[in-house]
Amino acid sequence: MTKHSAVVNIVNKTGDSISEIKFLHRYDSDVYNQGDHQGPMKDGAEHHICDAVFWTGFLRVGVDYWWIQFKRNSKTYTCKANFYCSLMSKDGSNPVSIEIHKDKMKVIPHASSACSVSLYEPYLLMEQLENELLLTGIAIEPHAESAYMKCNCD
Repeated sequence: MTKHSAVVNIVNKTGDSISEIKFLHRYDSDVYNQGDHQGPMKDGAEHHICDAVFWTGFLRVGVDYWWIQFKRNSKTYTCKANFYCSLMSKDGSNPVSIEIHKDKMKVIPHASSACSVSLYEPYLLMEQLENELLLTGIAIEPHAESAYMKCNCD
């Protein structure tokens, strides 16, 4: 197995300034790379946010997960937590661009295929999750000081 590292740069393509950027790269379930930038970051600007560590080769084939949160026009945006876009050995030592658009985040590695994910305001992401759970027969109901999940299974 071979350990690699890729420089990760955030590129703002939203048309607006963004700020309070929080970023996380996770390889498989054991390596976490994170970065933040308070900004503001103007449209078209690029910023090094962190280096992504990943492995390739025999006995070490994992998945690269990517997550971001930021503010634009006083609203917070994020993507789903399980979004993945895998890197391969040719991506090591080369920059990975994370393009932030108004409605999506694009991960653009040097050699691997680019991937994209939708961006949401967190409350909209929660509504989408609740709707998906309702379709499966699971509902989220308030309970005392917290919420719990209840299966409406017959």
